[in-house]
Amino acid sequence: MDNIVYEKHTDTFCGNIGMYYCGKIINDENHSYGPEIRHHYLLVLVENGEAVLYIKNRKIPFSKGDVLVMFPGERIHYKANGDWSIKWLGVNGSYADKVFDIIKVTPYHPVFTPKEYKRLSDVASYIYDLKYDNSDYIKCKTQSLLYEFFSLLLTENSTQTTSDAVDGAINIIKYNFNYNLNINDIAKAYFLNSAYFSRLFKKETGLSPKKYILNLRIEKAKDLLTSTNYSIKEISATVGYSDPLYFSKTFLKETGFSPTQYRKLNKR
Repeated sequence: MDNIVYEKHTDTFCGNIGMYYCGKIINDENHSYGPEIRHHYLLVLVENGEAVLYIKNRKIPFSKGDVLVMFPGERIHYKANGDWSIKWLGVNGSYADKVFDIIKVTPYHPVFTPKEYKRLSDVASYIYDLKYDNSDYIKCKTQSLLYEFFSLLLTENSTQTTSDAVDGAINIIKYNFNYNLNINDIAKAYFLNSAYFSRLFKKETGLSPKKYILNLRIEKAKDLLTSTNYSIKEISATVGYSDPLYFSKTFLKETGFSPTQYRKLNKR
């Protein structure tokens, strides 16, 4: 192998995304790749240089700051002009399919210039620098970095629908309603301001985010009151209220019964 080419074979797969290998080339002169067909995705981050991609009887120029996505089963051939430095990740999985579909990167349009190139490059470096020893720690760490990499790619999506944002927010609320959820933080996760997000959420669900959270808490409390022997204090804490008295007042306001009354009437 040329001493300017560094590659690590990892074969790290968990869940719906995994990595075969990662690598980098530093200051190769007039580098050429292919023609070659891969059976997985190969993501190439251009750190320095200029090249021409030959694909489907077309010539596509790309250069520093661009990302080339080689798709499974697609013939790829490119030639660089002058110094050429890149990083790459060989990945596969249903999550990769989904992300590239969302950000509109296709075999016909495989080159794009991400807004978050610097951060993508940093994550690729973190992945490369891991000491691959097949330990569970390394597998989990690689997986978390892959998800971070693809989450950065998703910031390219300018066509996110309101349903996407609301569906995602509902999942966040569903699994975290017992914590002190901040609506502004949920909105930021979908690159929206809180007022606009709240309007979208109410339009889609008929409820404000705060009311949606409240309803989940009350329904969970009802279930615990009728199916367990937990104390009111324990139930209060379980559904996200640190003050049992405040919980009891809220429950009474929403249901017309105190928690104790509701339990007596509906105990299973």
